[in-house]
Amino acid sequence: MVEESRELIEKNYDNRDGLHEIAMNIRKTKNRKNVKLLDLTNLKQKIKLKQMTRTWESTRTVPMILRNVETMFYILISSTHWLVYIAMIRCMYENAGFISIFYPIAVFGYALLEESRPVYQFWSVVRKYTEVILVIKFITSIRAVNDLMI
Repeated sequence: MVEESRELIEKNYDNRDGLHEIAMNIRKTKNRKNVKLLDLTNLKQKIKLKQMTRTWESTRTVPMILRNVETMFYILISSTHWLVYIAMIRCMYENAGFISIFYPIAVFGYALLEESRPVYQFWSVVRKYTEVILVIKFITSIRAVNDLMI
C-alpha cells in the first residue's frame, strides 16, 4: 500500500505541474499551523482504492481469509515446543532408565530455564541423540529377532 501510494504521488507530483500545484497549496496554507502533506495535495480526491491494484487485490475477502489461515498455522507451529517438552517428559515416565534420563535433564536443566526458546543447537543435539538411540534400539531388536529365529 505504501509503495503504491508513493508511486501515485511520484506520478502526480514529480513533474512541473505537480510542483506548481504543491507550491500554490503551500501559499494558500502559509498562515495555518500543523498542515499535513496530504492536505497540500489533492490526492484525497484523486486516489481511489481501485486505482491501487495490489492493495485492492490484497484487501479482498479470499486473500484475507487465506492470510488468516496461514497466520493461524504459524501460531500453531510456534507453540509446538511445549508438545515436545511433554513428549520428552513422558518418554522418561514410560521408559525409565539411564538412556532416557537425558530428556528430563534437557527439559528442566536447560530448555525451561532459557528466557526465550532454546537455541537451534539445543534442538539439534536432542534430535541427534534421539536418532542415535532409535538406531541402537532398532539394531538390538533385529539381533533379538535373529537370535529367536535361530
